[in-house]
Amino acid sequence: MDLLTVVYRDELYLLEHQAYSMSYYFGDEIQNIYVILNDDMLTHDDIDVSWYGDLGYKVRIFHRNEFGYYPQPHLNGWYTQQVCKILGTAHAESKWCMILDAKTWFIRPFETSEIFDQYNRARFAIWDIPHNFWDRGIEYLKKHYNIPRIDWLSPAGVPFLADVKTMREMVYEEPDFINWFESNCEFHTNGITEFLCYSAWLTKRGNFDDLYSGEQVIEVANLADYDVPNFNVWWKKVHQENTLTASVHPRAYKLLDKDQRKAWDEFVKDRI
Repeated sequence: MDLLTVVYRDELYLLEHQAYSMSYYFGDEIQNIYVILNDDMLTHDDIDVSWYGDLGYKVRIFHRNEFGYYPQPHLNGWYTQQVCKILGTAHAESKWCMILDAKTWFIRPFETSEIFDQYNRARFAIWDIPHNFWDRGIEYLKKHYNIPRIDWLSPAGVPFLADVKTMREMVYEEPDFINWFESNCEFHTNGITEFLCYSAWLTKRGNFDDLYSGEQVIEVANLADYDVPNFNVWWKKVHQENTLTASVHPRAYKLLDKDQRKAWDEFVKDRI
């Protein structure tokens, strides 16, 4: 399995913490650690592989331009990082690639048996879509791929475990993938996302059961700015034994009160 993360210049401090968490909790299970630079102000030299400790020799750094990706200037980073995740995964070497954000940190040891079953299928389920926020993208992709439904792979966000061959096929089967994605990703167009596209293509291919077990063992705890009112719910999830990763969006961190920030900071010091 490979790990892949996308970073902007302003998030280098987050990437450094992520690197520490990888070095602390991973070993030979990982073949490559891909760092994709999604910022024209970043160069390879901005990434210090010593952050990754003994895993430093596994780190492979790519600027988005090396994949032939030069984003449309009107697209912000939330959209362009999705293209970087797709293209980075399509170029990965392992069978599986775990896609991360720089703010996604591992908080306990990684167990291979939690991620893969005895048949080498990934232990992830279909996500139960909680609301209609994604309806436009879902309907568009159903028509685009001529499928009656989309089995959206859990957890629908990061960490997201993708079959590299499937991602690669999704990119190469589209005549001009980058232009197609950029033309349909904004919410005033069709609101597609990287993981929704992958799930739609996976559904079209009809091999979900060959690649995924349909049951999930690990939990993830991601705190966005709109989740801050539910901090206590998230905080409880962070402490569950089966929670593998935790993250706090920088905007969310600014909205936390003093005690909440202290609790999170102390937790990070203890786990990473």
